[in-house]
Amino acid sequence: MKKLNLILLDTNIVNYIILDSPDLSNFLWILKDRKFALSFATVAELLLWQMVKNDTGDKAVFRASMEKLNEFILDCIIFESSTTIAYRAATFAFGHKKKCEKQKSKGIPSAPEPLRFNRKWHDWWIAATALEHKIELVTNNVDDFKDIKGLTVIGPDSRPPELPLIEPS
Repeated sequence: MKKLNLILLDTNIVNYIILDSPDLSNFLWILKDRKFALSFATVAELLLWQMVKNDTGDKAVFRASMEKLNEFILDCIIFESSTTIAYRAATFAFGHKKKCEKQKSKGIPSAPEPLRFNRKWHDWWIAATALEHKIELVTNNVDDFKDIKGLTVIGPDSRPPELPLIEPS
């Protein structure tokens, strides 16, 4: 049996693929001949993104957009949540809380609110999924994951210089 060459995609990469975005060219070298995996959190973000983007009242446009997304999702391995993944994500949130408290104690006015429900939660779930399954995470938002120890993040500047840039077909 052939081993899967699996990578976890962040939400922005899936959007680039679905929209055939020019930004995708920065990632074709790593996506080529790979099997895609998604975190349950990515699937939720993608579905919400489609619902918000297509909230125009045009049911045909909405249906076509959702069908395209569902077709992509069905071709991916979807990683569900687990107690271990939840524990990891909570640990990341707690580390973030402590970092924010430290910044505020130093009088740093731009210190973010520690645990408000924001985009960080999706990133923590996605990072926890990648770590749990010991796979690389491909994202255009490398900074969102910079504080996660042990996580292998592949971003737009990760391409080895000896590899040519692959042009979209």
